Amino acid sequence: MNYIDSYLSEVWNKTNISEKRLEENFWDVCRVLEGAGFLISDDAAVSAVSVGPFKIASTLDVQRKDLLVFFLETIVPAIFSKASGVPFEQVYSLYLLPAANLFISLTSGCYWIKDMLQWDVLMYIREKNRRGIYPTLDEIKKADEFTGLEEWQMEEAVRNLGDFENLLGDRHELITMDSDGRFQCMV
Repeated sequence: MNYIDSYLSEVWNKTNISEKRLEENFWDVCRVLEGAGFLISDDAAVSAVSVGPFKIASTLDVQRKDLLVFFLETIVPAIFSKASGVPFEQVYSLYLLPAANLFISLTSGCYWIKDMLQWDVLMYIREKNRRGIYPTLDEIKKADEFTGLEEWQMEEAVRNLGDFENLLGDRHELITMDSDGRFQCMV
C-alpha cells in the first residue's frame, strides 16, 4: 500500500467495474486523513487546485498505523462492496467521507484504561457527577469502594486520570478539578 489514493481507487475499481475512478477522485478523503495526521501528501502540484499522491505518514507510530490500516483494509472495502451499483458520487459523499470523519472522531475520543483502579475511580466520579455530586480527593479516598487501598495509590490513580492519552496518543484530561478541589468526569 504505497499510495493511499491509488489503493482506494484500486479497491473501488475492483468492486465497481462499470464505473472506474482515478486516484484524484479520492483526494478529499485523503485530505481528511491527512488533516488528522494519518497521511502526508506529495508537495508537487498535480493541478492548480489539488496536491497528491497521499502516503501513510512516516512519523506515524505503530498503534496509529494499525488503526489506519484496519480502516483502509477492512472498513473501506466493506463500504465499497455494500455500495456496488450505487453511483460513485453518492458512495463517496454519503458513505466514504462520513466514514473517514467517524474514524477520526472515534480514534480521537477513545481511551484504553489498563489500570483497573483508574477505571474504578473514573466510574466512581462519573456516577457521582450524574447525581450532581462532585467529590474531592478526600471523599474519593474515604469511599467504601476503595477501602483497603493506600492513599498514594488513590492519589496516583486520580493524578493519572488528569493527564491521559487517547488511542491517537494525544493528551487529554479524563477528569478535571475545580478551584474547590472537586472532580468532574469529562467522558
